[in-house]
Amino acid sequence: MEYLESLDLNHFDSSLVTNIRAIFYGCYSIYLSNFNTSLVQDMGSIFEGCNSLISINLTNFDTSCAYYMDWMFYGCSSLELIDLSHFNTTNVISMYNMFSGCSSLISID
Repeated sequence: MEYLESLDLNHFDSSLVTNIRAIFYGCYSIYLSNFNTSLVQDMGSIFEGCNSLISINLTNFDTSCAYYMDWMFYGCSSLELIDLSHFNTTNVISMYNMFSGCSSLISID
């Protein structure tokens, strides 16, 4: 997705999706206000390689069914701020290298 400038997911029905591994790999900008993740079990690598991403709002992400969050933000070298306070990680069995390569990360809430 090297040349993708905009992606509108407002009408994208993701209510039955269980695997979103690497779905936004390498994206520059992502707006996910209506992205339904209530059944997603594998969130691994979803933002991997998004090295131009400075911040991302994931407060609406439902992570209650997630088992895998490995490599989730791997290589997001420009990512400075992220709010994960709403993340439910009760069922997560792997967060391996979740923030590896996030050299600009200032705050994780």
